[in-house]
Amino acid sequence: MDKLAGLLDAVFIIAFGAWAYCVAKRKRRDEVGWLLVAGAAFWLPGYVMQDIIFPFLAQKLGWTPELQEAWRKPSAFILGGVCALAVNLYLTFFLKPLPPSGPPEGGAPPAGDGGEATPSKEGGEAPPAGQQDAGGAPAAQQMSAAAPAAGLNLRADGPLGYLARYWPAAIVVLIYLLPTFEAVEKLMPRLGFTRVQHGPYPPYRELALPLLVGAQVWLLGRRWAPALVRALFCAAFIPEINRMEWEWSRGSSYYSHGYLVPFVVLWLVWMNRERLARLEPKGDLRGIGLAILAFGLLLLLAGAYLRLGPVQHASFIFVLCGLVFFLYGRAISRVLLFPLLFVVSMVPIPMGTLDDFTYPLKAFATAGTVRVVNGLHSCGLVGRAVTQEGSSDVAWEKADGTKDKLTVAEACSGLKSLIALLTFGALLAYLAKLSRRNKVILFLASVPIALLANMWRIVTLVLVASRWGSEVTHPHKGWVHDATGLGIFAVAFVLFFTFERVLRRFDPGAAEVEPGTLGSPSPA
Repeated sequence: MDKLAGLLDAVFIIAFGAWAYCVAKRKRRDEVGWLLVAGAAFWLPGYVMQDIIFPFLAQKLGWTPELQEAWRKPSAFILGGVCALAVNLYLTFFLKPLPPSGPPEGGAPPAGDGGEATPSKEGGEAPPAGQQDAGGAPAAQQMSAAAPAAGLNLRADGPLGYLARYWPAAIVVLIYLLPTFEAVEKLMPRLGFTRVQHGPYPPYRELALPLLVGAQVWLLGRRWAPALVRALFCAAFIPEINRMEWEWSRGSSYYSHGYLVPFVVLWLVWMNRERLARLEPKGDLRGIGLAILAFGLLLLLAGAYLRLGPVQHASFIFVLCGLVFFLYGRAISRVLLFPLLFVVSMVPIPMGTLDDFTYPLKAFATAGTVRVVNGLHSCGLVGRAVTQEGSSDVAWEKADGTKDKLTVAEACSGLKSLIALLTFGALLAYLAKLSRRNKVILFLASVPIALLANMWRIVTLVLVASRWGSEVTHPHKGWVHDATGLGIFAVAFVLFFTFERVLRRFDPGAAEVEPGTLGSPSPA
């Protein structure tokens, strides 16, 4: 049931997001932004209904546990669907399209309308819009030129054009969704695919990945060499990709955001597409790129021989960077440097290393919570003082003279939110209009912001527990625990954007920085 609900979540988010994307693109709005808004409009209200509103209403109405379980998830789909439908209807029928950025000059047809050549100022024929210097016209123009003969709408902005260019991506998504069906999961052992100690499946889902990635690259550029290189890269790292995906999917994972990172990286590259189109691949970094590539392949072999997963994960980053440096040179690599480094945020750190940080963070959060609550008590804002017992217990005396306490567990140490907010801080610093120095400061601020946001959560839980009893803050006995978990990110986002505004106000070079770059050095 949970797997079916997860599959339906993905289907609804994709459907509402695709609707918003297509309408926003036609109305010349921010299509990526509206896609995210539509997806969030479905998921967030549904989550709130499922875990907060519905349990409260069902308890008030006296529903039986069986009836509550039967209607808990449908209520989330109903509310989420209504909210997402309202957002998309507003976008479709009430939001007016923006005017074009500018009329075409000299009566020339818009770029991408066909493969017709236009006369240049020198009297010759200029190449079609988007024509590349090497390798011929892109696939979109070839499909546009073939469209009239075939009688099909194969323009780059047409539905069949997107289908012709991106069908391998659809197959990859289908391959990953199939194992969520119970019948397919039961069939896997009969085909020889079994789990080992509840670990990840052997890479049956990724066996098609090299072929599909190679086909996708060939469809976009009609060039065999880039397609072959990318297919070989995927083939070399199939076990590592499979292991990383399993780490993301675990219930206790610190890297559940890893699923979003590849899409964010693709979006960052897409955001820089105009800048990349003005640059040409050069061989000025071939030596460095080849050295990094060789080092990454040696790490891959060493990690496979020694069976060290972290070494193999590190090789993934080195090989990826080495390929880009070797194939594209300094100018293009500089534009792609942050997207390449951002891939690090989806590579899991070994659990043994993470455990070394859990205890100090838990002790810091507990001690800080005791000081904050006692400070509020001394000001008369809190009725009861608290004391620290051991390294992770916050205790207080109840009205009847007995003692109650709240234990800060490993999951509440703040390590998971710290890792996620470090990722968000890096992305925000890259997108912010700040000088290079202030971008680094904003990124480093991720650590204190994450610690403060987690401390806010524990202080809130202690205040609620001291007023109504520690039972209401237990993870499985109320909504307070989950609601404050989401509140961590709300508080952190407010702190992030406030600090970014402060840095921008006192940054004299911020106005000259183009968003989505690494920034320029701060003026003296």
